[in-house]
Amino acid sequence: MRITILIPLFYKDRGHAMKREMVQTRRINNRGIDRKFSLYDVEQFIREAGAEHVTEDAVLSLERELNSLAERITNRAQRYANHAGRKRLTESDIKLASEG
Repeated sequence: MRITILIPLFYKDRGHAMKREMVQTRRINNRGIDRKFSLYDVEQFIREAGAEHVTEDAVLSLERELNSLAERITNRAQRYANHAGRKRLTESDIKLASEG
């Protein structure tokens, strides 16, 4: 299920506060869990690795691990970018964060 969420953003333009809405689409399952990765894609990834039969628990477990790994790498990369005095993450930040 996909849910579209409107998030109001405020910014200043010539001294006047203006409001703009950003549309953000999120994958949310029937239990209300925000999914970063499609469960179908995770299952296909497992099947491409050679598994013929895949249980739902295996897919959910790998999805949790992928979320955790992506979050750790992103947080570490953000620290590297901050240390370098940048606000923008670069490919080198991600590569460095995934190595260590």
